[in-house]
Amino acid sequence: MEISSAMQSQLLSIQQALGMASLQTAMSQNGAVVSKLIEGMEEVSEAIQHTVQPHRGGNIDIRV
Repeated sequence: MEISSAMQSQLLSIQQALGMASLQTAMSQNGAVVSKLIEGMEEVSEAIQHTVQPHRGGNIDIRV
């Protein structure tokens, strides 16, 4: 039996959702805690981007 690519995509999505749910359960964290962690990671990433941006592309070291 052949499974369409749309069906494979849906199955993969369900597997990912179940994996995330089991990870949250294993870590004893609810959705609000995970959301706050992701928000914190986004803030750190944004701060790093602001720090790096002025120095980006100024000097390129082509020596190997």
